[in-house]
Amino acid sequence: MFSAKEIGGFYRLMLWIIRCWTFRLQKLDSAVNTFRKQKVVTMTKPAKMGRPKIPAKQRLSKVYAVRFRSDEERAVVAAIAASGKSQSDWMRDTLLAAARR
Repeated sequence: MFSAKEIGGFYRLMLWIIRCWTFRLQKLDSAVNTFRKQKVVTMTKPAKMGRPKIPAKQRLSKVYAVRFRSDEERAVVAAIAASGKSQSDWMRDTLLAAARR
């Protein structure tokens, strides 16, 4: 079968393989334990910048498009300038006043 020398060499080879695997498993176990001991840092989202949200009832969501002839536009622009309001505020106030009559 096998000589004593061959069996001894095989035996030494098997011991060497077992030692290597044991060492690797110990290193792996050590790495896992180190990872488990570390505190997990969770990333939080930064606070949103910008304008805060407006409640749904206070939002101005509808937009109306109106076309004017050039003479009508001049009259509207003059009325807006005389009121001292912004174009949007003047149009909103004027339309709401007409609708409430």
